[in-house]
Amino acid sequence: MPCSALCGPRGRNRPQPLSGDTTTVKQVGRAFGPSQRFTMDWSNIDGSTENIVLGESGNLFSPYYRDQWADYYGGTTSRFPSRQQQ
Repeated sequence: MPCSALCGPRGRNRPQPLSGDTTTVKQVGRAFGPSQRFTMDWSNIDGSTENIVLGESGNLFSPYYRDQWADYYGGTTSRFPSRQQQ
């Protein structure tokens, strides 16, 4: 039985059109691509942002699998503060 039959939409990792190719900074191909997007401004460390392409969990049976995909694909990021809030 195929994985998509067991886990529904999570198992359907269909190819998505992405910008970039093997000669650009944002390198993507059918067999490879970025695992995360992380930006940091040393003058404002708490303004850092991050996306994990496959979400909090790379396990396709996890409810957090691909939970950040829409943000990554849409070009938005999540705050990633590094200092403990008081």
